[in-house]
Amino acid sequence: MRSMMAEEDTWPIGDVWYYHDLHDGQRDYVQAIESKYGTPDNLDDFCKKAQFVNFDSHRAMFESWNSRLWNNTSGLLLWMTHPAWPSTVWQIYSYDYETFGSFYGVKKACEPVHVQYNLHDNKVVVLNTTLQPVGKSKIAFVIYDVNGKELLRKEQLFKTIKINSLTECFTPALPAGLPEVYLARVSLLDAKNNIISQNEYWKSPSGNFDIFNSLKEADIQAKIIKQKDKIEIELTNNSSVSAIGVKPGLRNANTNKRVSPAIFSDGYFTLFPHETKRLSVSYDQPNSVCLTLDGYNRINCNKLIIK
Repeated sequence: MRSMMAEEDTWPIGDVWYYHDLHDGQRDYVQAIESKYGTPDNLDDFCKKAQFVNFDSHRAMFESWNSRLWNNTSGLLLWMTHPAWPSTVWQIYSYDYETFGSFYGVKKACEPVHVQYNLHDNKVVVLNTTLQPVGKSKIAFVIYDVNGKELLRKEQLFKTIKINSLTECFTPALPAGLPEVYLARVSLLDAKNNIISQNEYWKSPSGNFDIFNSLKEADIQAKIIKQKDKIEIELTNNSSVSAIGVKPGLRNANTNKRVSPAIFSDGYFTLFPHETKRLSVSYDQPNSVCLTLDGYNRINCNKLIIK
């Protein structure tokens, strides 16, 4: 954002933003940010909250397509996926190779083998768009509160998931008394409980997620697992606080300049207390780089140098 305009024009939102597509026609977009996550009080706060909206909206577009794939729906048309002039809205990637929430939302929805929780009918479904069947596997649908406490679990076993098909699994019956904000996580696991596809949805009947704004800082430990053909990083949340909307990135270890592009296998995900997650990353940088972790709430992470 700061590279698009002079510093004095970055906040509050003013006329200069209109040159970058945030004109009067985007009032609904700003209203969605404010009603869901609270009115931003500075530029960084606005961008952080906007990325949540971008992730959810772009994933929803492609998952709605998924839900009717091979049944009267064969494609999805997006207007302006990458504007020639730097834009504040409606783009999946940008001139500076930044990976937005929209990028990871689309990436998640377009997995070759993908599990999702439909927004319109609340069905859990699996899409296999490959030419290889998925063998013995399991669907796990789990609801957690904001602190990572498990509130509901439903599972279903499969002998095989057919090629080029959408498989409807079940419609979970939600219990009474769920908290105002909860997370529904759905996973497709192989016979050894390895994750094939995992997807998560923050839910609120009122559509309000103000509770995120009161989360304290999370403490995450990072370490390198593999550093040959593919670099893998393991993240462990060592704190009692959930890390919401975790966005990994890289910076040059010597200059602290952001490394772009840096493509991680996942972004804008949740890491509950004491939970561990592995990521892979690819980048084109001959020098040593340092891992960065941003989140909706603040994240304290050890300094991890990748050489």
